[in-house]
Amino acid sequence: MKKRKRLQQNTESSTRINSEIITQNRYTLLLNRQGNEDSPQTSTHSDTPNIPRPPPIFVYGVKNSKAMLDDLKDVAKPDTYRTAALANDTVKISANTIDTYRCLVKHMNEENIVHHTYQIKTERAYRIVIRHLQHSVPLDDIKKSYKKKVIRSEI
Repeated sequence: MKKRKRLQQNTESSTRINSEIITQNRYTLLLNRQGNEDSPQTSTHSDTPNIPRPPPIFVYGVKNSKAMLDDLKDVAKPDTYRTAALANDTVKISANTIDTYRCLVKHMNEENIVHHTYQIKTERAYRIVIRHLQHSVPLDDIKKSYKKKVIRSEI
């Protein structure tokens, strides 16, 4: 068998081509987060607290969605919520703000519209479990002891 000869590349032209290519390091953002002083600091997150979105409202038995939307326009601006049609004549309403959510729920309760929603996360009750505690201990004693513990930890 006869071996093929390789073509000799001109090294000068290959370096010239490679020097014209501009590359970017996709890990520079990670270096900025670690506090690299050579590159400018860019922050992708803000210092504002994360406000949770209100839960969706499910309205049941909607035969005429246009009439429902016209009714909701009187309660809240159309750009402050989104609607989606679901199966079995159900409409899902997603409010953008908590104020819009409260207005919509209040309106539905006043008009006796059949709906379902969840509690807002910030308004949920705080529950704790205390292990290894006798069931006969009065609740008032537990509260007093807890308040003392909280006051000591704040000092």
